[in-house]
Amino acid sequence: YVELLQAVRTPSYFRMAWMLDAIIWLLIGVCLVLWAIVLIHRTPRLALIAAVCGLGQLFGASAGFKRVNGTADFAQQLSQAGESSQQYLLRSYGDLIRIVNAEYHFAVLLLGVGYVAIACAVWSRQGVPRWLGPWMAVPGVLALVQFLIVALGMPFVAALNYIDVVVGNVALNLAIAWVFWRPNTQM
Repeated sequence: YVELLQAVRTPSYFRMAWMLDAIIWLLIGVCLVLWAIVLIHRTPRLALIAAVCGLGQLFGASAGFKRVNGTADFAQQLSQAGESSQQYLLRSYGDLIRIVNAEYHFAVLLLGVGYVAIACAVWSRQGVPRWLGPWMAVPGVLALVQFLIVALGMPFVAALNYIDVVVGNVALNLAIAWVFWRPNTQM
């Protein structure tokens, strides 16, 4: 219920942060689909897997938008409700978060599979540095590990998320930009 309290205390910051989360899921999906388009002629099966997984990131975006709107609405109702109504609202909010987290969980699985598929396709691709393929597997493997951890009933590991964001997304995207902005790079 920490997020609900954040939404009660600072509704505009809460909305902004979780809207950004939903947009990031959309951008991950776009990235996977773009890689699928680039790789379709060389590795059509892996490209198809990556494209489907990219489209599946709509589940993550949907969860983010539900979290923004649902939590904000519950926060507003909670701040105006009497004590007897608050218990009902808290139980209903718990149901909402379970649905949201299930969608996130599915999107994380697809994210992991998509990045691993792209890493395999890039690894076999001439004109792309050999080190880029394994690095592209990093966000996929971390996502699959996080998926397994949560699927086994253990708590979400925030440290994996931070490593994934820094190493598997920010640094990876900078490396990809460096590779493809150099002269004489061919796909």
